[in-house]
Amino acid sequence: MFIQYRQLDQDQVKFIKRIDRSETVEKVYHLRDNQLVLEDEKFEISNDWWQSEEVVKTIRPRVEKIAEEGGYVLGAFDERRIVGMCALDSRFFSKKRLNVDIIFVNRRYRGKGIGKHLMEMLKEEAINREARHLYVSATPSENTVNFYLNLGFKVAKKVEPELFEKEPEDIHMELKI
Repeated sequence: MFIQYRQLDQDQVKFIKRIDRSETVEKVYHLRDNQLVLEDEKFEISNDWWQSEEVVKTIRPRVEKIAEEGGYVLGAFDERRIVGMCALDSRFFSKKRLNVDIIFVNRRYRGKGIGKHLMEMLKEEAINREARHLYVSATPSENTVNFYLNLGFKVAKKVEPELFEKEPEDIHMELKI
């Protein structure tokens, strides 16, 4: 398997619908007294819901706007098939933070280093843009939060109010770069 990575323009963001985002979640993190607490909470993220609801109504328009405003959107491809995508917002938040808006890897391709490579490329771009931190509102599932922890992210000491208001249940994290 040879994965190619390339920057996507606004018109190519539609490829995100082809990523199988499905997942069985067994545990989620909650932030209690500034500590991450892992609790049992089982649910399914179905690919049908992802493709018909989340992508169409929320994710795609947001990422198209990021691309249009000069953000950095990357795709990971196995030959011609998109297997991952991530996006870095173009506007800075406090402390020279840039927001990692999305990162998704196709279910069958997880655990192969694709997400890590996408994040390394985002980090490089953020450094080129003179950011000092990457910020993320991480879905609180065990796999997602552990992914960011393994990359060196920490729970944000100060959340970004605009992002927290949109996703208060998420685990807000940052990485000093």
